[in-house]
Amino acid sequence: MDHGFSLTAALGDAFKEAGREVDLEPLHCAIGLSLMVCGPVGEADVSNWAAYARDAFLVRGARLFGAEIRDVHPPEAARGLERSSEFEQHFDASYRPLIHNALHNGQSVLAWQGWGSDNELAWGRVVGECGDGVGLEGNVHAREGMRRVVMVRPAAQVYVVERIREVERDANDLVMMMADGARAVLENAVGERHGVVAGVAAYDAWMAARATMSKEEWVGESRSLAESLVASHGCAVRVLSECARGLRTDVKSVAESMLKLAEFVVEKLIHWVTQIEKGSDDAWGLCGDLMATLTSVREESLLALEVLRLSACKVRGMSHAG
Repeated sequence: MDHGFSLTAALGDAFKEAGREVDLEPLHCAIGLSLMVCGPVGEADVSNWAAYARDAFLVRGARLFGAEIRDVHPPEAARGLERSSEFEQHFDASYRPLIHNALHNGQSVLAWQGWGSDNELAWGRVVGECGDGVGLEGNVHAREGMRRVVMVRPAAQVYVVERIREVERDANDLVMMMADGARAVLENAVGERHGVVAGVAAYDAWMAARATMSKEEWVGESRSLAESLVASHGCAVRVLSECARGLRTDVKSVAESMLKLAEFVVEKLIHWVTQIEKGSDDAWGLCGDLMATLTSVREESLLALEVLRLSACKVRGMSHAG
């Protein structure tokens, strides 16, 4: 299961619980996930990379849709602790009372990990207490929609959706929110808090992982990540294309640079995945093609980063002048 969309789905479920329906694709873009490329430091298995650092831009991105969210603990506080024998005690003493209070107050709780083997790296929305697992259950994204699941072990990260209000959204604000996130990802500026390498550095780590495993393993694991990136970048293509008609002239160049990058990633990775779908078992050829694909995507990402830096400065300059 690709968990790259699970946080967006859980947040969308929180909006629905609050009586508001939201379009999940713009929400996915606002919280920085449509152009996210990252993986945990030192983790060569790239198949699960799309599950990490999903919350890097959650708080500020969700605010664009009227949601006020706070973390129970900073992301770096629990990193690595979830595997320790003491973490369950830490969860009971620190996380559980805050979750209980939020549920008592009718607030949604977003939680990462702990949802069982099929959903181990997924985000879900805690909906109540129960007598199984760690005493909590929630809704987790599945192919057929949101599914009720018991939390079987303590979650590694928790956020409380304190309130959701009606807001007027502007396409220009959404594009600039996406641009801020994309630039931070491409510059690898999200890594320290979340323990990941991102953007150009992530493509370097992806290529370096080839040396740590057989070519068949690398191709198989890379296919999962490639398909996830095609889905997420495809979301960016659709949203940016839809936004284009209502953008200010200065913001349009920012949108165009992100659209060009997203289309490039989708085109290159779809071409590579299609070779596997057609039955190619030439592992050497697939490895070589993927290395060439990632090299070209890396170079296109560097070009996009330069454009985003210049465009963002220009937009901000015009805003201050106004």
